[in-house]
Amino acid sequence: MKLRLIPQRSDNKLNVSVLLETNTIYINDKYYDLTPLLENVRVHFDMASAYYEDGQIVVELPMPYKQNTSIDVMQIHEIIVEEDGIVSIPEQTYEEPESVTEGIIEWPEIVSIEKRRETKWREVEAYRNNLMQKGGFPILDNSYWLHSDLLSRYQQLGLIELGKKALAAGVLPDQNIPNTPAWRTMSGEYVPLTPQLTESLVGAFLLQEASIFAVGDYWRNQINISDNPESIDLTSETFINSWPATYQNS
Repeated sequence: MKLRLIPQRSDNKLNVSVLLETNTIYINDKYYDLTPLLENVRVHFDMASAYYEDGQIVVELPMPYKQNTSIDVMQIHEIIVEEDGIVSIPEQTYEEPESVTEGIIEWPEIVSIEKRRETKWREVEAYRNNLMQKGGFPILDNSYWLHSDLLSRYQQLGLIELGKKALAAGVLPDQNIPNTPAWRTMSGEYVPLTPQLTESLVGAFLLQEASIFAVGDYWRNQINISDNPESIDLTSETFINSWPATYQNS
């Protein structure tokens, strides 16, 4: 166990002893069992806090010092405890307490790995769905990007039917559909509507959708096999660059 003592102006006393065999620390007249402490968890109790560092329990404590002191009040003192017994605190004289009672540690709720994975997946799922709604999809060899939100998709279904009717009426695939205004793209440009363009809408959208879902499935698998799903950083280049191009990064 390691004690990290942080100087603090006070006239209080600090008595500390340690029982390493059970990871128990005695502070003044209370004892605290740190056996349940887990990696990546920090607990606070009494005047102290405890956490793991390099595989070792570290207990941080305020080290009282009086107005006139010989210690460097800017220095954090570290004491490695290698055996059971009383710990010598600078400028403190150990006084045996009359009685010792159990101190209370409010342990944080332990979240299961399944719950942690589900939480991370919900983050990835929201990222994926945002790409679906706002990323758009390319048409005509990436010449234009069309909106992919639900309202736009509904409107595009009408364009597809319009193109079919135009073909049936004898309009050639690359001719503009008569009496039909050009369609506004994500860049603000307007593209003339032809049967060829409207016919390509379904395939173009489904290709973009399938590509996005495939990457989402990849990350879901990565989450499900990870013992530390929180390490998957949605802001990292690795994560961001794994997704298909969208209008924003095309």
